[in-house]
Amino acid sequence: MDTTSPIVAGTPQPTAASNDTAFRTTAIERKSWQATFAPQFIPLFLWVVFYDQLPVKTLAIGGLGPSVAGLAAGGVLCFLLLYYAPAMWGFRTGQPLVVVSQSTFGTVGASWLTGVVFGLAQVVWFAVGVYFATELILKSFAACRLLDPRACYPVSLGRYTVPSRLFLIASAFWCCWAGLVGAYIVRVIAALMRIFPVFPAAMLAVAMLMTIKGAVHFQPVRADLVTGQAIAHGELIAFLNMLQLVFAFFATAGLAATDWGAVSREPSDVRVGGFVGVIFAPWAIGTLVLLIVAGARGTAMAEAGRAVATASVTAFTFHEVIYNSIEGRLACAILLVLGLASLAPTTYTSFVVGARLSAVWPRISRVAWSVAASVLAWLLILANVPGKLDDLFGILGAVFAPMAGAMAADYVYHRGKWPGPRGGVNQAGLVAWVAGLAVGLLPTIGRSWGLAELARFQPAAVAGCLVALFVYLALAALGGESPALAVGSAPAMASDVSPEAGPG
Repeated sequence: MDTTSPIVAGTPQPTAASNDTAFRTTAIERKSWQATFAPQFIPLFLWVVFYDQLPVKTLAIGGLGPSVAGLAAGGVLCFLLLYYAPAMWGFRTGQPLVVVSQSTFGTVGASWLTGVVFGLAQVVWFAVGVYFATELILKSFAACRLLDPRACYPVSLGRYTVPSRLFLIASAFWCCWAGLVGAYIVRVIAALMRIFPVFPAAMLAVAMLMTIKGAVHFQPVRADLVTGQAIAHGELIAFLNMLQLVFAFFATAGLAATDWGAVSREPSDVRVGGFVGVIFAPWAIGTLVLLIVAGARGTAMAEAGRAVATASVTAFTFHEVIYNSIEGRLACAILLVLGLASLAPTTYTSFVVGARLSAVWPRISRVAWSVAASVLAWLLILANVPGKLDDLFGILGAVFAPMAGAMAADYVYHRGKWPGPRGGVNQAGLVAWVAGLAVGLLPTIGRSWGLAELARFQPAAVAGCLVALFVYLALAALGGESPALAVGSAPAMASDVSPEAGPG
């Protein structure tokens, strides 16, 4: 992943809505979509965090067809609602997210939402990346019989479940390593990541060849894998769940498309890059993973002579399928490569935390923030937070999808012309974001309060994004936007943060 910042520090602050392209930075090297969006977003969807648990609430419930259709529709919605407006405004202004979002949220609102909140979200992705890297690397050792699998089993402490001692020691090591690399030599990882995504892609291809023959025997379980309860209308639920998973995962990165738009050559680069990296990539990679899991489960069903309705969650997670269905040295190689690949986004997120938060609180250095992120990430792992990936997707999608929705509404209302920064907090943007956040969190609230119908409300992130979009449009039409600042009066907000190719 490219971590060389394309935004030159000290670039002029654009403020004129009628001539926004005149404020584009001329000192930046303009690049094609092949050098910006595509190589940044394709590795994002090759990250095992994206697809490891995709089949659990989609393939297992509704089968292959609805799940693949959900992938396709999810990519289209990501392009239209999360990606296009931020990327085009980045292109037209030549400015990063922290500047462009000042129109939608105001100078103070943007500093908190796209600075502090955005930076803190990276701590969560940091923990998730280390968690999966540790899980897959230890699994690879177990597949080669270099480790007793029982050493990886989680430990129950009363009502709580925590990772094993070995897992905690290994994850602590990777947290320290990733934090220091992100603070000091992240560009080395960036250079390696230009070619490294080829290896996880190759591992997926090999896994598909090993399992695909069983796909013809696959039948969905049509039951909740956690509760075992039968599910009616499984096809529709699988489709909606897939929309939620894809949309929520991409929400953070969709906002970050602003930075890559700022270094794009032409509007066609934004459009074509989005088609390849946002629409095609999740569909192709997700479909490949679904075929692998369907093939492995289909083979198991054929051998059993029937579909086993009591299949567990782990039976449909990607890494467990590799571990149990392929086995041996090949499984060891696949899991090891995917585990190591998960560390690259982790090093980058530690860098982003430091850059974002040091820009808001400059008295604390970027390195200090990166080290603090490592400690906080390990504490999240200790609490087993990254193991609840479905909940994390839902919460992060609820937080960031409405931000993108409000920016999209701002873009539509002003017909694509950036109106310039607004002082303080733009109440239209803040109210729209809060309204979308409330809707996006409905399933989380439903699970916490034991409200089954509310817990099943999906796709919540898409609904939250749309609510934020329509609320902003309504408030803007009623005159609820703060006035744009005069030319030259907005505070300069140069960014030394690289474009976020990873989850944020």
